[in-house]
Amino acid sequence: MKTLSKSPEKSIYGSSEKRSEAKAIYRLLGNESFNLEEVKRSHKASTIKRIKDIGGVVLAVQDTSSINYNGHKKTKNLGYCCDNVLGINLHTCLAVTPDGIVLGVLE
Repeated sequence: MKTLSKSPEKSIYGSSEKRSEAKAIYRLLGNESFNLEEVKRSHKASTIKRIKDIGGVVLAVQDTSSINYNGHKKTKNLGYCCDNVLGINLHTCLAVTPDGIVLGVLE
């Protein structure tokens, strides 16, 4: 997961330094005991702790992005994010200090 967090804009193979590292990430994500909801819950709890530690003003910055997956016709469970565009709408809420330091994702 550290590998993926270093360059979140890249694919798993693009983020990995070696093919074996990419295969290990795919194994982790495909493991039945891997729980994405638990990862999100843990991250949100850590973000809330960082917010409390700041003890001052924290901004909740929101953004909506439409992600185009037209080139990924075999991907399951996608809808249309706008007219004839296969994809998803992603709405995020980041906790950020007034100085621009990102504390984490809230939603």
